Order: sequence, then structure tokens, then C-alpha cells
Amino acid sequence: MHRLLISCITLLFSSNTGQCQAGEVKTTEQAARKIVSNSLDYIQERGESWRKSKHCHSCHRTTFTLWALNRASERGFEVNKKQLQTWNKRGRKWESFTRGKDLEKEDPAKVLRNENSAVGQMLLGRPISDKKGDWVTLFRTRLIEGQDKAGFWKAGGQLPKQKRPKRETTETNTMWAMLALTDYEDDTPRAQEALQKARKWLGDKTDPISTEWWVTRLLVEREWGEDQKAEKLRESLLAKQNEDGGWGWLTSEKSDAFGTGLALYALAREDFSMDEPKVQKAIKFLEKSQKKDGAWLVNGTKEQNRNEPAETAKYWGTNWVVIGLLEFL
Repeated sequence: MHRLLISCITLLFSSNTGQCQAGEVKTTEQAARKIVSNSLDYIQERGESWRKSKHCHSCHRTTFTLWALNRASERGFEVNKKQLQTWNKRGRKWESFTRGKDLEKEDPAKVLRNENSAVGQMLLGRPISDKKGDWVTLFRTRLIEGQDKAGFWKAGGQLPKQKRPKRETTETNTMWAMLALTDYEDDTPRAQEALQKARKWLGDKTDPISTEWWVTRLLVEREWGEDQKAEKLRESLLAKQNEDGGWGWLTSEKSDAFGTGLALYALAREDFSMDEPKVQKAIKFLEKSQKKDGAWLVNGTKEQNRNEPAETAKYWGTNWVVIGLLEFL
């Protein structure tokens, strides 16, 4: 807010008309709020239908539903709070990660360790008020236990089949796990040790092709690395913005909601505001490309459907738009 105030004061005294451009920023915020509002019914309906048909967090769709809706609810958007509360409670049960297997034969600890991506997303998307608590402590413990001895977190489910090098997918999954272990009041030496091992494993040798890698690496570098490197990563991310204002999930591909939502999430956490031209341009892209159902068409992230819209990518992308925009609001 203070950046916007300074911007308006500067424009007031430098413009020939003497008029502040705050109205344009307000219009951008209104557009962002409308985009989010238009998406929420789609997210809630598809999230519930997926849960009923699959009975689990497979493909991580349910975890993204919770992440998006928790943030929307916290920022005053209209969501079904009773349903959301039920979903949150269900999501904290280990049985939700079993993909419909025989529960009597399952080891709860092993299930959570093996589903590190979904466990990390539950932590990242938890209600802001949940800084600590039994389920948070348990999930953090299982996430740490799921780390490979070498320092990485192995990507599971359909993630290894994505249309990018497996090393990049593993790095991205590892960086999300690192981010999921931060921002807690009851930090532990064990968590710090896990983060140090992961940081050492990451190294600096990847030649990335996905916006998701640039986003997670920027966030990780800002949290544990050097500010100078983080600045370079941020500039690299900004340079990959397409002319239409968006980013593709792969940086070489056309803009989509998935890549754009991810990029906005990172820029918001870099303290960008909505008066930044690149942010405004991205929001205009999303506004123009949003479909009547509140979602966006997104090509599949796997090799087998890389050049055609895929339902899971569409759902992920729509959630990421909501998550990214809400970081600004």
C-alpha cells in the first residue's frame, strides 16, 4: 500500500494533468477480483466431483482445491465455508492419501512419506491461522522423513511423466517441499538439517525449461540464498513473459493460466504490486482468456498430451491463477 501511495504522490506532482493514476490500479484490482470470483464455482464443483469419484488426493487436485479456497475465504470471497471446513478436516487424514487401497494393509506413516508432494501442498495451502497443531506437526514430520538420503524429495504420481527433464521435475518437487517446511513458530533442528541437505543437493547445474522451476528457484533463493542471485532469477522470470502478458508452463510455449498463475504467485511474494505494468499485463491476459465456466484451457503437462488441453492441467492452472492473484489482494 505504501508503494502505491508513493507512486500516486509522484505522479501527482510530475503529471501535467496533476491527476493520480490510482484509478487504473483500482481497475486492475477489480479485474483481478472478478477473475477470482468467476473461478470459484468451477473450483468448488470440480473439486467435489473429483473427491467423490476418486476418494483421495491423487493427482493433487484436492490439495490445490483447499489451497485456493482457503486463501479465497481468508480474503473475503464467497465460498461454501461449511463444505471447506469438511474438506480441510478430511484432507488432514492419512486415509485421504491412499488412493482407495485396503486401509488395513496400509502403514499411515509410509503413506504420508510417499505422498510428499500432496503433503507439502497441504502445508502450503493450510489456513493461515494453522501455524501449529497436531496435524501440522505430523505432516511436517512425515515430509522430512520422506526426503531421500541424497537430499531431494522424489516426485510421485504422474509428475515424473511431465514434459520436462526428470531432474528438473525432481528439483521443482524438492523446492516445493522446502517451501512447505518454512514459516512455522515451532521450527526444529531436524527441519533445518533437511533444508540444508536439500539446498546442497540442488546445486546450480540445471538448464530449466519450465516457468515452475524459475518460480520455485526464485522463492528458494530468496529464502535461503543470496539476494543478488534472487534478483537475477527474478529478472529472468520477468524476461520470460510473453507479449500477450502471460507465461507458459513451459517457457517456450504459448501463455497459459498455469504458468501465469505461478509467475504471479512469485511476483506477489517478491512484493510486486498491482500497479506494476507487467502484473497489469498478466491480469489483462487472464481476463481475456478466461472461459465462461471460470477456467482456462491448458495443454497437458505430460508428454502423452503435451499439445492438447487436458482436464487436470486445466484444473491446476485455474487454481494457480486464483492462488497467484490472491497473494496480491
